[in-house]
Amino acid sequence: MDQQGQDNSVRDEKGREFVSLLTAQQARIYSYILSMVPRLNDADDILQETTGLMWEKFDSFEHGTDFLAWGKKFAYYLVLDYYRKKKKRNEFYYDHQLIAKLDRNFQRVSDSSKDYQTYLKGCVKKLKGQDRKLLQLRYFENHTAKNLASRFGCSVQYVYRNISRIHQLLLACIQKQVAGKEQL
Repeated sequence: MDQQGQDNSVRDEKGREFVSLLTAQQARIYSYILSMVPRLNDADDILQETTGLMWEKFDSFEHGTDFLAWGKKFAYYLVLDYYRKKKKRNEFYYDHQLIAKLDRNFQRVSDSSKDYQTYLKGCVKKLKGQDRKLLQLRYFENHTAKNLASRFGCSVQYVYRNISRIHQLLLACIQKQVAGKEQL
């Protein structure tokens, strides 16, 4: 076999190994991203970027180590980048500590095989109507904080503080559910 044939064979084997590892863990990486990003389209984009970076850096992956943990590192930093970009455009209130808490909470939820999205949906249902409406308008109908401030006759900072307060309520609720208790 010539050098080009050997290179192709190695590349094909590397590709098969990557696809095999990714196929086994992609849903968990996607769940991880979804736990921290409010919009499905954005989560899809981050997953695509994550898998692209994972493939690009696959030579640095240490075989025999945790592929899921390795992949989630890429996703984590891409989620942070996502929020930094949104903050620059005043689309989201960026709270690095909240992202880190969500990451830690996801680890606990993932480790105990609980479905984070189920907890989140249940906690959102427990919110007061006004808080639920604010989340609906902000994240699902894509209203900007500025638009919401105008709509409700308040400051943009007030909108951000309320969204941050709601995030904290949801986080506390999820943590209580993980611990086997309910709150909110």
